[in-house]
Amino acid sequence: FTFPRQHDEEQVCLSDYVSQNETDNFAMTAVTAGQVASKVINELQENGELEKSFLFAGLSTQMAEGLADYIHRKIRLEWGIDEKQGLRYSFGYPACPDLKDQEKLYRLLKPEDIGLGLTEAWQMDPEQSTSALVFHHPQCTYYKV
Repeated sequence: FTFPRQHDEEQVCLSDYVSQNETDNFAMTAVTAGQVASKVINELQENGELEKSFLFAGLSTQMAEGLADYIHRKIRLEWGIDEKQGLRYSFGYPACPDLKDQEKLYRLLKPEDIGLGLTEAWQMDPEQSTSALVFHHPQCTYYKV
């Protein structure tokens, strides 16, 4: 994976959250509200029910995010860490900006088994989906690069 180093005084990089001296772990997740959500949104739009399509799109996006949060909590329980420790980092954000790295996650997790695909621009399909790398380090933080 490509992890750029922060340019400020801390110079943080996601690889700093993994032990260099011993075996360590991080998790990967991929969740989706499913192709059915996209189908319903498209049908509502085609029928001119734009408000309902926008509301359903928002609901299904929040469902995917809620599922990702639920899985993250389960990971914390399995790892035996505090509920506030560790963070999820998604591709396209400053800590791991290269969307092409989604291909590597897909090769490892095989999310096509749950109906997740990638577009030519490495966007998740269906849109109401999310993937992440989960680090458990107690000093994990979100940052800008």
